[in-house]
Amino acid sequence: MPYKIVLIGAGSFSFGTMTVRDLLEAPEMRGSEIVLVDLNEERLDRMYRLARRLNETWQGEMKITATTDRREALPGADIVVGAVERNRYPLWQLDIEIPRKHGCGDLYGETGGPGGFFHTLRQVPLLLEIAQDIEELCPDAWFVNMSNPESRLTLALTRYTNVKTVGVCLGAYITRRNLASVVLKLPEEEVDVKAAASTIATGCWNCATRVQARTSTRPWPRRSRMLTRPGSRSRANVSGALAIILARPIATSAST
Repeated sequence: MPYKIVLIGAGSFSFGTMTVRDLLEAPEMRGSEIVLVDLNEERLDRMYRLARRLNETWQGEMKITATTDRREALPGADIVVGAVERNRYPLWQLDIEIPRKHGCGDLYGETGGPGGFFHTLRQVPLLLEIAQDIEELCPDAWFVNMSNPESRLTLALTRYTNVKTVGVCLGAYITRRNLASVVLKLPEEEVDVKAAASTIATGCWNCATRVQARTSTRPWPRRSRMLTRPGSRSRANVSGALAIILARPIATSAST
């Protein structure tokens, strides 16, 4: 069955490329319509040309269009996928530096601690604006949110709008790859991921517990020390996730 899928923020090289690729690789999406939306015309045009090239090469039989106006794109949509941010990197830097200046330590400023709160205050109004357009123009559509702070935004969407929404994060699988290759020195397929939710904090926590269950006789104490040693390249993924949990940034019911 063909669907109409709207990608808001599609000009992002990471989000746009990844999502278009995943849609083209899904047999059940064959023949669907993909509408790319981004305010940056140059980036949007680049992603539009790439998406059309991939569609032609992989014979995805997709109809692909692009627009800078999300209200033009939304009518008739079945699925809306969003990954949006305003002035991301300069403000993210401040989300980390300002709390650190006041003695708050090295919490991951995008999703946890005071920086995560600042981030939430910037992002919630933007996401609610998008949700209001969905309510008006395609009220039966699912809104898949991939913007951070993931769970806080999904919580806001479920509390203050009527859109059908789910928050999705790839954090558990990114952590799986880093734990396997950098810390545990194991093939990735030997590390299981068991996540109770699709948010970064819960996913990373459960990834760590499953690694313990699958490793050989009593290796975990030594490898556990490796996770938090100074200079460990995996600290941002594992210890950062634990810091988010301890900072109590979200309600666990915020996303599924």
